[in-house]
Amino acid sequence: MRIFRKTHFWQDKRTYLELDGEMPKINERGFVEEGSLNIRIGDESGIRAAFKMNTDELRSMVDVITLFLREHDAKMMKLYSEREERREEEFKPMDLSILEPKEEKEEKRDKPKLQFYY
Repeated sequence: MRIFRKTHFWQDKRTYLELDGEMPKINERGFVEEGSLNIRIGDESGIRAAFKMNTDELRSMVDVITLFLREHDAKMMKLYSEREERREEEFKPMDLSILEPKEEKEEKRDKPKLQFYY
């Protein structure tokens, strides 16, 4: 049964990755036979590569992919955080206090002395 198919356009060709699964069954001798997964990679001209993996191999692959995704996401979060810190340093908010009206202080001024010359 088909589980997954992903198509990409790459170098003017349509390539794909396809996963087909086989569920466990009882073979002709009456023993339980483990399921498997068939992985096919191909393009418009046909299948380029195919793999058949048992469930142990699949579990191992899932563990490795999960580990990679966790590391990837942690690195992405760290880079976004560093980028945001640099951005905050580079673009500090403008000091808007210069736009506020200044309070006028009452200053004691001496009245000018009037001098008359004759």
